[in-house]
Amino acid sequence: SPARPRFSMASLTSLVGALVPFGGMAMALTAKGEPPQLAKQPDAKMSRPMLFVPGFQSKDECFDQLTSKLTSDGLNGGQVYYVDGFGVYSDLECKKKANLVDGDSRVFVAALGAKRDSPPVVASVLERALSQISQLTGQKVDVTGYSMGGLAIRVYLDRGGQDIGKFMMVGTPNQGSPLAAMGMGLLDKENEGKSVGWILNRGPKPLNQRDRSSLGWLMPAQNNPGLELLNSRWDV
Repeated sequence: SPARPRFSMASLTSLVGALVPFGGMAMALTAKGEPPQLAKQPDAKMSRPMLFVPGFQSKDECFDQLTSKLTSDGLNGGQVYYVDGFGVYSDLECKKKANLVDGDSRVFVAALGAKRDSPPVVASVLERALSQISQLTGQKVDVTGYSMGGLAIRVYLDRGGQDIGKFMMVGTPNQGSPLAAMGMGLLDKENEGKSVGWILNRGPKPLNQRDRSSLGWLMPAQNNPGLELLNSRWDV
């Protein structure tokens, strides 16, 4: 089979300013109310569409502050669109089909349901979504991946995806996370009959056995064959 291309973080990952010329990106993904860093920045006119990809169990509203800023006063198409790999919608629940998507539309969010699927599964959704956005707008798509969303985008690129222009990651665990190992350990204890449900159900991201595939991708790279193989083809 043909050799796979080796990817470079330096060439594929853009600084925030190269995509949207204002700061406060990370805070904009999590803050309630408009973050001061974002409010002080001028409006940004985007030259290409951008798709925002959430992470593992990200809150539905995690991109709201940023996308509202980008579409304020009719800027960048004036509307946020949601894509689930099968259609383009005007609501996060993907119940209202969008009818006015055209070459001026710029702001898209990947609608991933409960956001518990592993990077390979999400990458398949992104393949369809990016192709659709590219066809509708006539351009390649800049992409921002938050947390595990960045790993899903990397898997898409590693499979030979061609519809991405610039790619930025925010808080992506490219070397895995010790927290995932802790979560996996608790799921193992639950399988052994230990009473750990009260721990698994605490906090903003409750875990259950169906999260094993995603947690496996978030494990530290030295204990994570999928991530280790992916990293072997990237300069990380």
